[in-house]
Amino acid sequence: MAEENTITTIFKADISQFSSSAQQLNQYVRTVNSEFNLATASMDRWSDNTDGLQAKLKQLNGTLEAQKAKLKPLEEQYAKLQKEGKENTAEGKRLYKQLVDQQTAVKKTEKEIGHYSNSLKELKDAGAKTTAELKDLTKAQEEQGKSAGNIGSKIAGGLGKAIGGIATATAGAVTGFFALAESTRETRTEMGKLETAFSQAGFSAEEMERTYTNFNAVLGDTKKSTETLQQLAMFADTEQELTDYTNILTGVYAKLGDSLPTESLAEGINHTIQLGEVQGSLADALEWAGVTVDDFNNQLAKCSSEEERNALINETLTGLY
Repeated sequence: MAEENTITTIFKADISQFSSSAQQLNQYVRTVNSEFNLATASMDRWSDNTDGLQAKLKQLNGTLEAQKAKLKPLEEQYAKLQKEGKENTAEGKRLYKQLVDQQTAVKKTEKEIGHYSNSLKELKDAGAKTTAELKDLTKAQEEQGKSAGNIGSKIAGGLGKAIGGIATATAGAVTGFFALAESTRETRTEMGKLETAFSQAGFSAEEMERTYTNFNAVLGDTKKSTETLQQLAMFADTEQELTDYTNILTGVYAKLGDSLPTESLAEGINHTIQLGEVQGSLADALEWAGVTVDDFNNQLAKCSSEEERNALINETLTGLY
């Protein structure tokens, strides 16, 4: 397909062309991000189709390369300090914090790769190009009243495996949770996605149930709630952060409604934490509450880690919403 070929060839960034210095590696990440933006510029929502998901995975894998390249010298330097018995010195403590922050960044990117890989696999297994097509296939299968095992086509067979596997994996962990929602195939699929995202993030089924229940009670939309909380699970590291951001997102929805979709805002927060500059719908959330993007970017520039950027965004949005 021509569009797929464009996406696979548009990514020209090669990490071997950059030195191992932090400045050069940061430039490499900016190049990878620019190429992703170019590849998805014509898409309404890149996460809703296979081409966009492939582009995102190329971006994330490039970012991961750079993050691991930054991590290696930190590990070597800290190992050297440990060997010299200097790990408790001011230098050792400073280096240890840098090391932990970089290890955390790597884990978060790996978690994102896992999330989008699952989304891409679900579409490919079903023989679908877009989430809308997947939904149509699911609806058609239900209307026919046939199980995936009785449908001979590759598309329907893949669809059955994708949906059936998700439902089976989720049923044991959140049996009580399903009593809260309509037991349709679409609902089970959404719950499966959410369980996967929270499980990969290290949260329990109970934390997922509580977060979803509180959030969807306000939104009243299973699909939008799922998409929002999938993003939230990528950057919320603690149960307290889950609570904080749930309050923020429901506050935004209560104030602005559908004019600022919560799933887009959560995605913007996630990417801003990673890149250190305001991304996507976070710009609207700030500006509509009287905060200029340039001023907030200056505050972000003073943060030395993703954890500090996360805390700044959390504190700012809590105050605004």
